[in-house]
Amino acid sequence: MSINRADSSIWGEYKNLLPSQDPDKTSSALPLPFFNGAYLCRSTDGSPFFILPLKSESARNSFRLKYVRFDFDRWFEIVTDQQSFKSIYISIGCDNEAVDLHKFFIESISAILRASAAESSLELTDRLRDLFASVPEASTKSARGLFGELFYLRHCGCVKEAVQAWHRSETALYDFEFSNKSVEIKTTGGNARVHSFSLSQLQHAKECDELISIMLHAGDLGVTAEELIEEIASLLDPRALSVFYEKLLPILGSHLINLDEEAFVVSTTLKSTCIIPLCKLRCPDTAVSGIGEIIGLKVTLDLSKEAGRSLA
Repeated sequence: MSINRADSSIWGEYKNLLPSQDPDKTSSALPLPFFNGAYLCRSTDGSPFFILPLKSESARNSFRLKYVRFDFDRWFEIVTDQQSFKSIYISIGCDNEAVDLHKFFIESISAILRASAAESSLELTDRLRDLFASVPEASTKSARGLFGELFYLRHCGCVKEAVQAWHRSETALYDFEFSNKSVEIKTTGGNARVHSFSLSQLQHAKECDELISIMLHAGDLGVTAEELIEEIASLLDPRALSVFYEKLLPILGSHLINLDEEAFVVSTTLKSTCIIPLCKLRCPDTAVSGIGEIIGLKVTLDLSKEAGRSLA
């Protein structure tokens, strides 16, 4: 995966760390001043791990998730030019095989630590356990749908508010649920504005709810989903950034393989993005030629002739 953020980022600093020569000792650890006593390290196999300080033994059992392992009551020695000290920690590490996840593992945990300095290491570990347990298996699934949602986050003009509205719950009907409206994002890479909806999305649409129809335009000078993530992250304060990563990771897992495979030109994609009132898209009672086709609980509509306003 291509990484374009400056080397001054925590990811850039991590890449400059040397792997530990001893699994219980390191002379190359990055202190995290925003969470007192925490460090980012690089293990003997080159994979990243965080150590969070404990005041005393937790008596908790270590465990492993799909990509992440949690080790409690681990004694670890930090060696610097001035001193050497040994203390007890919680270790949270990302598997070496999950290379595509390393950057997001580091950025997400760093963001959560930065926004949660008042919490204890054990409280944070519980949150991180639940978060990484929700990360799905990597697949070859296209990242176009995720790109559309990220594109809206980046260009909607209210990124902090949109992050809060994004995927409010697992059962939410729409991608974004603001206080005054819901917003559904649909993307297509073709020349026709054809999208599929669930019946419920059309049946429950209110007058204020919106469809953001994005026609993607590929190009060598375009941006990838990964680059959009970086742009969005740069616009958020620490607390909003923490929320962003907590919502992103459960979606991100199945897209990791293709996250930087396609790039889309921002200017032409913005020009072709259309905002259409969802309530105008009435679900037909039966399949009607030229209107749409009901397949199971899905409705496919050709909206090429629908009038809407621009996002730009």
